[in-house]
Amino acid sequence: SVPVCAVTVSDFASLNEAVGNGGKQTILISEDIDMGYITIPAHSDITLKPEGKSVVLSFERFDEDKSECIYVRQNSNLTLSGNDGHTLTIKGLDGSPTLVSNIGKLTLESGAILTDHTTTANYGGVKSKGLFVMNGGVISHITGKSGGAVSIIEGGSFIMNEGIIKENTANNGAGIYLTEGSVSINGGTVSQNIGHDIEITTVSQLRPSISISGNAVISSIHFQNTQNGNAVPTIQAASDFTGEVKDIIYENYVPKTKTVEFQSPDAAQTLQNKFSLANEDYSLIPYGNYLIVEPSPDFQFVLDKPTEAIIPKYQI
Repeated sequence: SVPVCAVTVSDFASLNEAVGNGGKQTILISEDIDMGYITIPAHSDITLKPEGKSVVLSFERFDEDKSECIYVRQNSNLTLSGNDGHTLTIKGLDGSPTLVSNIGKLTLESGAILTDHTTTANYGGVKSKGLFVMNGGVISHITGKSGGAVSIIEGGSFIMNEGIIKENTANNGAGIYLTEGSVSINGGTVSQNIGHDIEITTVSQLRPSISISGNAVISSIHFQNTQNGNAVPTIQAASDFTGEVKDIIYENYVPKTKTVEFQSPDAAQTLQNKFSLANEDYSLIPYGNYLIVEPSPDFQFVLDKPTEAIIPKYQI
């Protein structure tokens, strides 16, 4: 195995130099640092941790020609972690582009915090075309146009095992914004985000997918109207799911839509009460391995035109 080098830094110049050296290393940060643009080199495996106390890395400035504050290159790994009860906080700034752009692998561990970042463009917090693993930590108070805290695009993958994504803001997908790629939520909480906790939209033939298991808690999932005739994706739910998914929202509620898929009909029956639609005129009903959309018993229909099909009275 490759030996892990450990180095302690206390200012941006020494941190940037250590990161630029690449290789497999742990960089211990002993003081708060006013940050500049940073790139994780290809074929490197770098972990950032606080040493001795909680520290804050604050981006007080950014390079005008860059589209992010931290760039994780392809074939590189960056891990952000707390250490012995001390936290590592990455603070962004107003008016800058994405806080972290990931094409390689990004891992967030317990004690790591991404916060206080605002962009008027898309993709505020983490924009990932690679693999993003969240084993703990917090992403909060991030603002973007489409995509607040986490944006998974162009075939990227997000695995959330633990942690909290809360109090982020966006027009679309304030917590998690998924277009092309996959999201697996096995634990943790996605809630209290302004602009839907999770937003899923199909923008190409590369259909997005979402799966949930464990004790994951999600306050809202919004399925946008799809483009190019692509079908709305179905939530894949494990039989061991003990969490909760509230307020599943469709732009148009279509009866028989397969909303949740389980591994067996028994799981669909047992776990039905773990899922709910935002529109009370509709319910989720077990149908084989699925929960499907059906009108509630007291739902009222109105005719748009006498010669046309019956349409729902309420549409979101």
